[in-house]
Amino acid sequence: MRQIAVVSFGMSDMIIPLLKHFSGHNHDFNVTLFFIYSQDNKKEGIVNFSSVSVNNGFVPAEKLGEVLGAEILEYVNHAFKIEVFIYQSQRFRSLQNLALSIQLAGRLRRYGLIHVNGIGGALLQLIPFLQLKRWMLTVHDYKQHSGEETRWGGKIMAISLKRADHVIIQNQPDYQEIQAHYPELSHKTSFVPFGYLDIYKAFLPKSSKEQTRCDILFFGRISQYKGLEYLLDALDELQQKGLTPSVTIAGGGHYDFGVGRFQALSDGNFINRYIENGELADLICSAKIVVCPYTDATQSGVLMTAFAFNKPVVATDVGGFKDAVVNGVNGFLVPPRQAGPLAAALETLLIDSEKRDEIAQNIQTHKGLPQFRWDQIAQTLRQVYQKFQ
Repeated sequence: MRQIAVVSFGMSDMIIPLLKHFSGHNHDFNVTLFFIYSQDNKKEGIVNFSSVSVNNGFVPAEKLGEVLGAEILEYVNHAFKIEVFIYQSQRFRSLQNLALSIQLAGRLRRYGLIHVNGIGGALLQLIPFLQLKRWMLTVHDYKQHSGEETRWGGKIMAISLKRADHVIIQNQPDYQEIQAHYPELSHKTSFVPFGYLDIYKAFLPKSSKEQTRCDILFFGRISQYKGLEYLLDALDELQQKGLTPSVTIAGGGHYDFGVGRFQALSDGNFINRYIENGELADLICSAKIVVCPYTDATQSGVLMTAFAFNKPVVATDVGGFKDAVVNGVNGFLVPPRQAGPLAAALETLLIDSEKRDEIAQNIQTHKGLPQFRWDQIAQTLRQVYQKFQ
């Protein structure tokens, strides 16, 4: 049986479902997931152990329950092994982190293939210590999002793309762009999407409770590229037509998209903080529509989380949204930075309950999008792994 180490710099909400479904469909590969965190970054995606005291290095097996939480361990259900490794900080230039990278690399060298999921500063430290080992990389954000550019982000990406033995891209626009910009990489690049992030269902309350209903929900990090100012313009247009939907914007971040303007709405709810998993699952369940008015994007965990709950999505025609949203089938695609089409799509879903029900059913059956079924994704990933036999 081939031994594979999956080294994940965060991205917990997609890598756990992927490996669970992969392990359930493939018995000739044995996968161990290594989660990489640091003392100054203990919160990402569905994992939040900010209040848990851990030492640097590998977290002892008996403490994994505290770090990952009972819901995650129950969801995984021993389908694959999980290790958690803690760096001192997120700093690349750190002698203490360098010593930790040597420790981590020593464990990783035991595996026949190393699959790195996402990019962190520690990756540049690890690469020299993984010489003679074959490793592949899953890229999440080929280009940095508007308003989130960093000095090192592009450099780390370029180095990682060239040094990896194989590269997985998760949305077609980025896949095509990398093929165009790096023709020398075309022979070692594959497109492998990810499916509905059903792990969020594991955080639903065990007992039923009264939900606060919401017409339109935006959730996720509050950032410049999310296009929330265009959502506000669309809400103004709906109000001019006599529609005053209840709207919730939920997520951490300090970008001012017009917060005062939103809070002045008669039925606007702004939850500006990290949203715990159970609360997020409850918010999605209570919403009629999920909206993604982004100005740029790659693949979207928000979209695939909404689809896990069979929620219609109105998204802009950017990045990976065009891969996964079939207009009028599982949601609506609208042009970015334009309030009018966004308002029109929201209006259709707000007033036509039969259309919402039809779309929900289409999402549940993957109508028009069989490539996002986990069994097919698992088979595609298996074919990539087989290239390293």
